[in-house]
Amino acid sequence: MAGKLIGEQKSLLERLRGRVMSSGINRRGMALYEQGDYEGAIALYSEAIALAPSEAQVYNNRGNAYDRLGRTERALEDYREAIRLDPELAVAYLNRAVALQTLGTLDEALADITRAIALAPGMIPAFTMRAALYR
Repeated sequence: MAGKLIGEQKSLLERLRGRVMSSGINRRGMALYEQGDYEGAIALYSEAIALAPSEAQVYNNRGNAYDRLGRTERALEDYREAIRLDPELAVAYLNRAVALQTLGTLDEALADITRAIALAPGMIPAFTMRAALYR
């Protein structure tokens, strides 16, 4: 019994350590993204995901970097994973809607933007995009 408890505590500590390390790496990736180094950001986001594969925001961030490189299909994969991990992450719906619009999948884009607005009614870019989709 005690051995099982110790094993569970070690597992919990390892997961927490991974999340903390992932968070720092994600922040470094965001800095590279802001500098326009999208490939470097992708590498760091991928490293962060390897350490903490359940962090939806990191998938969303990596999707943004792929999108900036014109790799829209790959960005969509990351946005989908972010939404799977956190169905309440409004910005992932917004980003996926932008990618879907780029690919001409307007009905799906409209559904995603509507969901983003429902989750975050104060997200002004979502309203702007929804208006553009109705044009």
